[in-house]
Amino acid sequence: MTTRPAVSKQGQRDPGRRDRLVDVAVEVIAERGVAGATHRAVAEAAGVPLGSTTYYFKSLEDLHAEAITRHAANIFGVFQARLEGVRNREQLLDSLVDLVIEDLTGDKRGLVVTIELYALATRKAAFFDIADDWVRVTQALFELHMDEEAAQAVNALIEGIVIHSALSSTHITSQHLRRQLEQLVPNASFSPSRATVPSTPVSEQLVAARAAAQGQG
Repeated sequence: MTTRPAVSKQGQRDPGRRDRLVDVAVEVIAERGVAGATHRAVAEAAGVPLGSTTYYFKSLEDLHAEAITRHAANIFGVFQARLEGVRNREQLLDSLVDLVIEDLTGDKRGLVVTIELYALATRKAAFFDIADDWVRVTQALFELHMDEEAAQAVNALIEGIVIHSALSSTHITSQHLRRQLEQLVPNASFSPSRATVPSTPVSEQLVAARAAAQGQG
């Protein structure tokens, strides 16, 4: 009979450690960028032995990918919360403005992680897949409230504003943003559909996180 590694026993005593490491990795990326989110930095921030990160994640890139997927899932949850209960075009426009101004460009730490994803997606296939999932689920979410063409335009506008806000000291105002959204979502475009949000790693992580939170409550 072989003896299980010590870190495995620690994992048994602390079953939530892997999940916490992913959350801590998101925070470390927000503070230091992906380059600074080493195994050691994440382990120290989480207050666990260095061997924990190498035990739970095959490589540093795997840890980064899970952390950024978790970040995307969290932001997707914010999207859903903002659009939940929207019943007419005016409510939709108000919710989209608040989403962009308060949640996306107003959260500087979250903005750093998002930009890290964009940069990695241009170079590494695993991160392109995360970004592609993100675009797909947000597009589908918008299509619950408008037609496909309007949803695609709104999605592209929001992504562009997020990038611009990270690269410039000049930021779009709520009034300017609303005028742009009014043009992209005319009255005829507000037509809640039977579209469904696809199951992707981004949306699945959000579902899993909500289930875990309900279980703890």
